[in-house]
Amino acid sequence: MQLHAVFFFALPGFCGGVFSLAAPIYIAETAEDSIRGAMGNMFQIMLVLGILFTYAVGAYVSWDQLALISAVVPGLALACLVLVHESPRFLVIRGRSDQAMKAMRWLRRGKDETTNELAAQAELAKVCQILDYK
Repeated sequence: MQLHAVFFFALPGFCGGVFSLAAPIYIAETAEDSIRGAMGNMFQIMLVLGILFTYAVGAYVSWDQLALISAVVPGLALACLVLVHESPRFLVIRGRSDQAMKAMRWLRRGKDETTNELAAQAELAKVCQILDYK
C-alpha cells in the first residue's frame, strides 16, 4: 500500500471522527433556539449524503482515487477550522465574559445593530444562568 493512499484514507477517518464529536456540540452551543434542531439534523443529513456519495463514486473509480476524492472535503473543513469562533458557552466557562459577548454578537449579527446587541445580551444572560455564573 502506498504511503499517500494511507494518508488519504486516514484524513477522512480522522476528520470524520473529530467532526462527529465536535460539530453537534458546537451547533448545540451556538445555534439559535429556533433553528437548533434543523442545524443538528443537517449535520446528520450531510454525513449520510457523504456516505452515499462515497458508495456511488466508489463503484466507478479505483480505491486510491476514491481515497483522494474522499479526502478533499475533510481536508477543506480542517483548513477552515481556523475561521471558527470559540463558543460563548466555552468562553463563559473559562471566565472570559467579554470575549463571550463579542462571540455572541458575531454569531447573532444582523441588520439592526440595536436588536442584535439586545439579543446577544439576552442569550448570553441565559447561557450564564444555565451555567450558574454571575
